[in-house]
Amino acid sequence: MPIMPFLVFGIGVDNAFLLIHSWRKWALIEQRELNENKENNQRIDIFAQRMSNVFGEMGSSIAITSLTNGIAFGVGIFSPSSLMSNFCLCTSIAIFLDFLFEFLIFAPCLPFIKWKIEENEITIKRENWPLFGIIKLKKE
Repeated sequence: MPIMPFLVFGIGVDNAFLLIHSWRKWALIEQRELNENKENNQRIDIFAQRMSNVFGEMGSSIAITSLTNGIAFGVGIFSPSSLMSNFCLCTSIAIFLDFLFEFLIFAPCLPFIKWKIEENEITIKRENWPLFGIIKLKKE
């Protein structure tokens, strides 16, 4: 039983990396589109479109992995050992809750990162860090 939080945490971190990767990818794509549309004076609803793209791209893969992990541990509930059965039951429920929290808590926090960066006039450059980039203040 003591290992169960680490299993669920590992699955949750993997899902978080998928969401962050997709978020950053769509940010770069939208930046290119904004640069192209600057001449046409077109305003694009960036937030709704980016969240839609992120969920469309990564939502199904996160749902499938969570579903298969939950079913795999759910089958373990029928184990003859009561200790193994309880472990599989708790882990299966925790994986389901992890899936819900990933979309209900973590994903809505992604725009706050964007807004905080814009509010503090911080730029993120992808020179050395492939995921987040190097954070530098514009004022410097």
